[in-house]
Amino acid sequence: MSAKKLSSSKQTRKKERKQLNIPAKLDDAQQAIQDLKCTMDEEASVLLEERATFEVMRKKLDSVHFKKHIKLNVGGQIFKTSIETLLKDPDSMLAAMFSERFDVKPDEEDGAYFVDRDGTHFRYILNYLRTGKLIYPKENKVLAKELYLEAEFYQISGIRNDIWPGGAFQNSSYIINSLSDEQRNALLSLIPPQDIFVNWVQLYSSQTYGWCTSSFHQYCNNKGPTVVIARAGNNIFGGYAEVSWNSGNNCTKFTVS
Repeated sequence: MSAKKLSSSKQTRKKERKQLNIPAKLDDAQQAIQDLKCTMDEEASVLLEERATFEVMRKKLDSVHFKKHIKLNVGGQIFKTSIETLLKDPDSMLAAMFSERFDVKPDEEDGAYFVDRDGTHFRYILNYLRTGKLIYPKENKVLAKELYLEAEFYQISGIRNDIWPGGAFQNSSYIINSLSDEQRNALLSLIPPQDIFVNWVQLYSSQTYGWCTSSFHQYCNNKGPTVVIARAGNNIFGGYAEVSWNSGNNCTKFTVS
């Protein structure tokens, strides 16, 4: 065998060995890439968790330290909160006060904004604005009524709907529907707490049944507690009766002119 042929044979065997090693090297490279990808995924997951934790902490710190604080004097009780909390319900009176639409100024002595209202239940108002949840002892009907009236004053519909989902005298007569907030609150204040949060039903309307006394008693007698509202010109009057109507002989009919 010549030297030339021997050299060619060695080169061929080396080439074959290199070709045999290529698949193994590819497998090693793919495994290395897979390991690197797993490592990067794990590190990315850790970073995402750290970022989420950071965001939670940042929001907590924002709510505790870095927002503009407002001091309120509600009927002599001092409350401190953030401007963001007071603006939570854009349709509320509090949001209107601090939305720069009105020129409200704090007291020069203590820097508090005065609200001429009983502050007994204001903490429930603030906590609702902070969390979006109304938490109070629901079995306490007196508190529920007072809190409802406070929500009426501050115009916070979320609290009203939570306490009384049906609302005050929904689908009632045109007279009740035309009452101002002040008149409606005056009417609600007459009703005992145990009777206020029920489904009130319209029994009688003069527009439907006329002014006949017998018709009134036909539809209203023995129906339990009732609310009566009447209009005479620009005057509205009425009240709450806890005793059922009846057709006794001691009734007096009169006309308002």
